[in-house]
Amino acid sequence: MSTPRRFDFPDDGPGMAALPRPRMASPRGPTEAAVDTTFVAALFLTSLFVLHLPLVPVIMAALLGIYCYLMPHRATAAFTRVWPLLLFPALAFTSILWSEAPGLTAYAAVLYAITIMLGTLVGSAVREASILKGLGIAFFGYAVLNVQLGVATGGFTFAFPFLGYAGSKNVQGDIAAFGILTCLSLTLLAWRTGQRVYLLITIPTILANLVIIAFAQSAGAIVAVAIGSMLILAWTATRHFSLSMRGSILVLSIIVGATLILTRHIWFEPIFEHILKEAGKDTTLTGRAYIWSRAEILIEKNPVFGIGYGSFWRENNLEAIAIWREMGIENRTGYNFHNTFLDLTVQLGYVGLVLFCALLAYYGLKLLLDTMNNPTQAGIFFSAVITYECARMGFETLAIGQFYYPTMLIFASLAWGTRPFSHARRSAERPERRLSGDIRGYR
Repeated sequence: MSTPRRFDFPDDGPGMAALPRPRMASPRGPTEAAVDTTFVAALFLTSLFVLHLPLVPVIMAALLGIYCYLMPHRATAAFTRVWPLLLFPALAFTSILWSEAPGLTAYAAVLYAITIMLGTLVGSAVREASILKGLGIAFFGYAVLNVQLGVATGGFTFAFPFLGYAGSKNVQGDIAAFGILTCLSLTLLAWRTGQRVYLLITIPTILANLVIIAFAQSAGAIVAVAIGSMLILAWTATRHFSLSMRGSILVLSIIVGATLILTRHIWFEPIFEHILKEAGKDTTLTGRAYIWSRAEILIEKNPVFGIGYGSFWRENNLEAIAIWREMGIENRTGYNFHNTFLDLTVQLGYVGLVLFCALLAYYGLKLLLDTMNNPTQAGIFFSAVITYECARMGFETLAIGQFYYPTMLIFASLAWGTRPFSHARRSAERPERRLSGDIRGYR
């Protein structure tokens, strides 16, 4: 009998480079996508209801362990890429060496490390579509339960702000704003990919959150939705532009942004005071001037390393008690200085501030550049998130809270820029390159 002839497909040869290679279906693909989506949805639902769920640290640690067990290769690769971001929680844990309350610092730092690891996993390991789908499901569930609460308790009235499950009109408005931005991104992705079934989640969530924002009477949330939506829609529109045009737009945006920051002392305070007066609010930002002055005094006492992560707001700290009393906080549990950079410097000194700002600047810029080169919907969403949150850092304490949804979103955004896109970028100018298939693996 003759030996069966073997037909080989040469790697090179006339005309072979132009032929697309067949993509082999992976039986684990749908399962991994389901795991990713479930992980993100469970993670952010837990974070949104952090004030109401028991054993939140146990739940979060379990989610981290389960994901690493189910996706060991992707988790390992993700942590290998994002390890510089993990230097910040490492510094927080190291601060037990000089903390005024070492035991409290150690516990808080461990929880913070889990939070950062979860956030970086979302940004660096989870599939793009699964990120937006999981976030959409989480904010959908939160919006439905809040609408139910508002109807059941008669909370939907303009006689007083609607606090919802957040217990604060500003936090409630902020969550609703993020819900709208998330579902707007998921709507654009679902429409482009033909997965219109997700519109059954996104459209009701957007409408419900608009109602929640209106009854929460949160001016900040209205501004957030307006700015964030414009960023997402404008950046999505640039997907059809050439790479050189997107680069020009980014450079122009950076120049305008830098100019506004450098001239902030000229234009910001008069405009902001006018907005506060029109809204009938205190021009000192509801006592922020007082707590900022106290933070500056604390920094002068411990300028280099601070007083230790999470060690200030405790019942036996006389300085914390004085602030609680001045601000009318009767339960004496938690609080912050309503300024990310002051809060960081109080806890971790100028060493922590410099490290945080360096990581934020490097990975934030890398995120923007990657999104310019490869404008995926998740990248656009994360770019809007980091832009919005950076604008708020002068008035709110962000990125340093344990199991707090903005902390995870900020570090997920920074981790997104660490993905290995450099050798497999889509090109708006050369769409035919996609014939060879998507080699990014977990995108």
